[in-house]
Amino acid sequence: MIREMTKENLNEVGNLYRDANKFTTKDNILNWTKRDLENFPQYHLVFEKNNRILGAISGTVRKDVANIEDIAINKSYRGKRIGSELIKFLINKLKKNGVKRVKLWVHWTNAEAIPFYYRNNFKIIRFQRTKNIKYIPDGEDIIILERVLSQ
Repeated sequence: MIREMTKENLNEVGNLYRDANKFTTKDNILNWTKRDLENFPQYHLVFEKNNRILGAISGTVRKDVANIEDIAINKSYRGKRIGSELIKFLINKLKKNGVKRVKLWVHWTNAEAIPFYYRNNFKIIRFQRTKNIKYIPDGEDIIILERVLSQ
């Protein structure tokens, strides 16, 4: 079942996101996820089964462009379409609210995730080296992907 994330889910979600974000700390993840959850609660979702969170996705929106800030699936449940279901659910919400594009970035250490994003209609638009991004070390290579939404 997919539902909106709550503050009570932050610790469990933080553990999932930490697994996908090796370059930072759990405290940093909790700080940015809590901030974004307060500002964009409708775009923070969890996939829950038997009262256990198996996956989560967090989105933010600026004007008509959304960013997927984080998405992570419990290692034991990867490859079971949970991530695709979370993206589909989030994109449907974004479309209803007039969002035209969705962006995300993948850290170079997680480049094996790129085929997953391609299967979900994201395309690489550029490569970048991080600089002056809060909580992210300067000089990290990232791959930026985008999906254009049809209304």
